[in-house]
Amino acid sequence: MEEIGKAISVLSEGLSSLAQGIDILTKQVGKLTTEQEKVKTKAIFVKKPPVRNPTMKASAKKNDSGNTAAKKSADQKIPAKKVSKVKKVKTDKTNFDTVFELIQKSNDNITNAFIVEKTGFRKKQVADILFKLKKQHKIKNISRGIYTQI
Repeated sequence: MEEIGKAISVLSEGLSSLAQGIDILTKQVGKLTTEQEKVKTKAIFVKKPPVRNPTMKASAKKNDSGNTAAKKSADQKIPAKKVSKVKKVKTDKTNFDTVFELIQKSNDNITNAFIVEKTGFRKKQVADILFKLKKQHKIKNISRGIYTQI
């Protein structure tokens, strides 16, 4: 009987220390949740910086009478700079025709980079056009990135 009594007392001491540990953990978790709630509320009420209007001057200038000029109202607009427009000449040639013509005119092999440079097309456009020309058996691939007319 004494052995059972000792075992029960050891067990009760273990359970009480375990309960104390659980209490400490719950307090720490409670602190973390309150800190997280504080951070969330701070994040909600943080003011965003004002959006600056690029048309308005950063500082007010003084006019002739010495008073500071009022900021420009939304009604007043700054006149846009005049840009000379270049009119494109319409041709019936497609990008496909332009690249094929460039390959035909060259006496030697031609590279992707050269075609991109001469035509102004993007690399992807040139690669797609060359692929189609190759499928139509109009050009052949000498090596990677080098093409010639058949």
